Amino acid sequence: MSEEVQLLAGVHPEIAHLSWMVGTWSGIGYFEPFGAEHRKFEEVIEFSSTGEKPEMQFRAKSWWLGEDDARGEVFREEAGLWVGGSSNAVRLELSATTDHNLWTGSTIVSGLQNATITGAHMVLQAVDEASGILPTAGTRTYGLVNEQLMSVFEFGIEGSKDIDKMWSQLRRL
Repeated sequence: MSEEVQLLAGVHPEIAHLSWMVGTWSGIGYFEPFGAEHRKFEEVIEFSSTGEKPEMQFRAKSWWLGEDDARGEVFREEAGLWVGGSSNAVRLELSATTDHNLWTGSTIVSGLQNATITGAHMVLQAVDEASGILPTAGTRTYGLVNEQLMSVFEFGIEGSKDIDKMWSQLRRL
């Protein structure tokens, strides 16, 4: 297998900087609403690509966990496309969500070993599709640390310091 194939993990060459996300990830997270008790949840995220277009399909599902860590009701589902661009740019277009539908940012690859990305992170900001302006109401951060997908999602009312936060630590299945 060539080094290029390993690096790209089956994705289109224009989104090689996203290849570290390909696969199914599962783990535990916490929802920390401003001024209230946090809640534990289970999350499964899947990133896939046919390699034919410079995009990855995205699907995420989260369940509340009870005191005994038993899976409860689904409280969040998302689906959409991750689209790459020049200079490691990233655009997330969500098709099934109650949150912002468009997010933009960039990826920084911080580790590369044997043509495989071993460390990376990206920060995405919510975009108001009508105006194209970046509101301060939402930030998504993703990272690959010690072979785990880490994510932080901060959101609130634009202009307010009352920010809710969701974060998770996921392992590749």
